[in-house]
Amino acid sequence: MVTTQTPTTTTIRSISKCKITTMTPPRPTRPIQKFAAAVSQCGAEASVYGKCILADYNSVHKNQCAQEFMRLKECYLKAAKRAR
Repeated sequence: MVTTQTPTTTTIRSISKCKITTMTPPRPTRPIQKFAAAVSQCGAEASVYGKCILADYNSVHKNQCAQEFMRLKECYLKAAKRAR
């Protein structure tokens, strides 16, 4: 007397009990997301720079608000480094 088992049934049942996990790499941060995060952290510097530009917007010239711009730029760069 020969008994046959269906190995596929046993295999399918044991496979269905297993958890399959895949390692997905972290999604890269898009540049616009980094910029948005930096902008949100530099409101005070942006306000000071904007007020400087608006003070004499009819005759804007090179280096008119260079100090304010450099402070704003430094804030953006620091915030972008923190976002990494």
